[in-house]
Amino acid sequence: MTPSTTWIRAATQEEILDVARRMRSADGREIAAGLWDASPEAIAHGLACPGRIVLAAGRSRAEAIVAIGWRAPRLVDVAMFASDAFPRVALCLTRHLRRVVMPTLLERGVIRAECRSIEGHVAAHRWLLALGARPEAVLEDCGKDRERFVQFAWTRTSLEGRVRPEEVIR
Repeated sequence: MTPSTTWIRAATQEEILDVARRMRSADGREIAAGLWDASPEAIAHGLACPGRIVLAAGRSRAEAIVAIGWRAPRLVDVAMFASDAFPRVALCLTRHLRRVVMPTLLERGVIRAECRSIEGHVAAHRWLLALGARPEAVLEDCGKDRERFVQFAWTRTSLEGRVRPEEVIR
C-alpha cells in the first residue's frame, strides 16, 4: 500500500485508541456528552464488544473509526469519530459504507439504523446527509450537560425509495 491509497478494514484496539487520542475536537465534545468516561482508553475499551462491527479507514495510519452495534433485532446504532485528517479518507469511506456496509446490513435484515450527533457539529451532519441519513428530531437535554442532539436515521422504507426526503424533513 502506498500512503496515497486509502484502506478500510476491521479496526484493531490500537487503531481505535490512536484515533481516539487524535480525534477532532467536535467529535470529542459529542462523545464526552454521552459517556461517563470519554477518555481514549475508555472509548477503545467500549468498542470492543462482541458482535459490534468496528472499521478503521486510513492511509499511513487510521484516521476514522466507524462502529455499528445492534440495539434490537432489526435496529443498529452507528457512530463515527475521526482525526483532523478525515477529509483525506472521507470519500473512500463514504463509498464503502454506501456500497458494501449498508447493503450487507440490509441483507442481514436491518430495517433501521440510527445515529445521534450533537447540535452544531456541521461536518458530521453534512457527512450523515451524504450517507443518506435523514434528520428526524432535535433531542433536548440529551447530553449529560443538557446538550441538544440531532437524531439521524436510515430506514429500509426510505432506502427503498418509498418515502421522499421532503416528506421526512418537515
